[in-house]
Amino acid sequence: MARHSGGILGKGPIAAAFAVASLLFTGCGDPQASFSLNRVYMRYLENDQGGGEALKREQVQAIVDVTEALYGTPDQPEFPSGVESSESVIDMARVASAAGPVHSNQYGDGAGLYRQHCVHCHGISGDGRGPTAQFLNPYPRDFTRGIFKFKSTPIGAKPTEEDLRTILMNGVAGTAMPSFALFSEGEIDALIDYVQYLSIRGETERRLIEAQVAGDFYNADEPENNAELLSQFQGREYLVGEVATEVVEGWAGAAEQATEVPQRPKKYDRFSGEFDADELSASQDRGRKLYYTTTANCFSCHGPSQLGDGQMTDYDNWTKEFFDWTKKTEEAYPKRMAEYLELTGGFKPRNIIPRNLRSGIYRGGRRPVDIFWRIANGIDGTPMPAANRSALSDDDIWDLVNFVLSLPYDSTSQNGIVAVTNPRDVD
Repeated sequence: MARHSGGILGKGPIAAAFAVASLLFTGCGDPQASFSLNRVYMRYLENDQGGGEALKREQVQAIVDVTEALYGTPDQPEFPSGVESSESVIDMARVASAAGPVHSNQYGDGAGLYRQHCVHCHGISGDGRGPTAQFLNPYPRDFTRGIFKFKSTPIGAKPTEEDLRTILMNGVAGTAMPSFALFSEGEIDALIDYVQYLSIRGETERRLIEAQVAGDFYNADEPENNAELLSQFQGREYLVGEVATEVVEGWAGAAEQATEVPQRPKKYDRFSGEFDADELSASQDRGRKLYYTTTANCFSCHGPSQLGDGQMTDYDNWTKEFFDWTKKTEEAYPKRMAEYLELTGGFKPRNIIPRNLRSGIYRGGRRPVDIFWRIANGIDGTPMPAANRSALSDDDIWDLVNFVLSLPYDSTSQNGIVAVTNPRDVD
């Protein structure tokens, strides 16, 4: 499929929030939309690496100008030409059909898909801070870090195009993220590319912020050199050759990093002619025993009775980036937290609670292969780690999958009475 890169460079109730979203992001004659600078990350780095000293106005403006030159605006998205592998990742024709205000041409072809269906939760910039986001639990995904939770690839790798398609088609169970299964294939493709575009743009902006906070392109002690440093910061060699290319490469190689899942033994498949109920029961029992071992260590988070109450005080990586609850006793903590809350628009930190495995709600999908990926790969951006593959075989993981999938149908789950199990009592 042909792909194309554009050229650049040498607070109230839910109903009110929806109304605001409607006024801001749909219809004719709206003010031109703009991307928001990631001031939360910028302030975090200023505090963490810059001794609390804020970037100079010219540094901030340089970040804004360069990011717009590379990626355009919400109404007129661009993509830097000359980025290796970009044609295999981004189709700008698709991006254009998802971008901009909601409208249709004389032939009935629609545009502005993202603003019509996604922006009220995920925000114009894809930072997860749309008008309705504060009312949702969990908060909507922030695409700008380039981290995605439910995917076939390991922690640290980007999702594949098929991973994003699966989320759009199925939604995320137990959250406000709906299914878009009624969309056409072209509409799904457009949203996939637009999410990738927002993520690449967001990651690029983060790296530009990092460079400015590090002082790579600004010297307060030798201001006579700053014009030359600014020129280097704005140059194609750095922006395209280093920053953008490195960000895009992660997306281009995602499919190659997908974890291959061995076929689930047919003896465990109730719809197979080779199904063996005794074998499945034995597998579930092995999985139950593994659950309580320190090798698998599932019980420490999901709890001794699988209710998700093993730990209830941790946070996801999006929150940890600016909120370090281990520093609550420090004198500067209240002031810094108040500052961050103002920058986020009041998004208070929320604990990330492990999944209640007895509820039968699996956010990343309920197919056996989905559960296999969650166990084998872990869940990126969360405390859920990848399995210890030096100690757990594929067969072990299938046993855990079978155990997990059996829990909602366990008699104790059905009766709503779950006895607490002491891991030391499991044979």
